[in-house]
Amino acid sequence: MKQDFVKFNPIGNSLCRYEFFEVLVRLAQLKYKDTGLAKTFSEGLEMLIQENLIKNANPDPWNQFRVEDLWTLEVVDVFDANLENLKKVYQNYTNQNKNFLNMEDCVNLCMREAASLSMSEKDVKIAYAMCKMTVVNEPANYKAYNIMVFVEFLEFIGRLAHYKFKGTSES
Repeated sequence: MKQDFVKFNPIGNSLCRYEFFEVLVRLAQLKYKDTGLAKTFSEGLEMLIQENLIKNANPDPWNQFRVEDLWTLEVVDVFDANLENLKKVYQNYTNQNKNFLNMEDCVNLCMREAASLSMSEKDVKIAYAMCKMTVVNEPANYKAYNIMVFVEFLEFIGRLAHYKFKGTSES
């Protein structure tokens, strides 16, 4: 039985985005539609989102960081001036069999090789997760979450700098 599940869902026990949405709809049905508080699934889902998700959400402004802090001429100038060296750092972790970085590589880079960064492993992992592009077809391309391409690496570096210097005069 478990073997059949793994064939269907290669991610294992992780939820894909569409499965998460199904869970929300089923919760809305149980909490609002079946109890008569909502007449439709849509109304129940709206209530669930407003009363439970949005009310308790504290999202990290991932796109706000990109627009306001990362996609600026000053940052582009810094990246351009250091692009060859950044490519060398990126390529240091790649080879013919693996032409990408993964989270383990990023943690190793920041926590061991560049120990002077004095950053927490949590901050490194958050920077890794926040710089990842959306994976379009999660069941078929789930491995993409573990692959950091070069453009994501650039954003990763930008996020590390942001976390490191947030609230200081260097920011």
